[in-house]
Amino acid sequence: MSQELAFIELTLGNQTVWHGYDQLNQKVVERVEAPPTRKVIAVSRILSIDEQHIVVTSGFGRLIYWEYHDGYENLKQRLELAGLLIDVEQEEGDEAG
Repeated sequence: MSQELAFIELTLGNQTVWHGYDQLNQKVVERVEAPPTRKVIAVSRILSIDEQHIVVTSGFGRLIYWEYHDGYENLKQRLELAGLLIDVEQEEGDEAG
């Protein structure tokens, strides 16, 4: 599946929006409290996923650190089943063999 055309539905909640830096080179961030809501996002916008947050690109060079409620392993499995995730551990194991 082409990553440009792939979308994923997630339950997203609170978010931290990174707007960039100010004139003193200090981060400009905004914390947004929000109830869990189902959203469909383009997979091509995803930069990083950890146990609690998904980092996605946004307009005007912003980054959004969203709290998600779908479970890390569940999210990894869904991306892998769609052919959108490379299993790094498996690749490293293949090289050693």
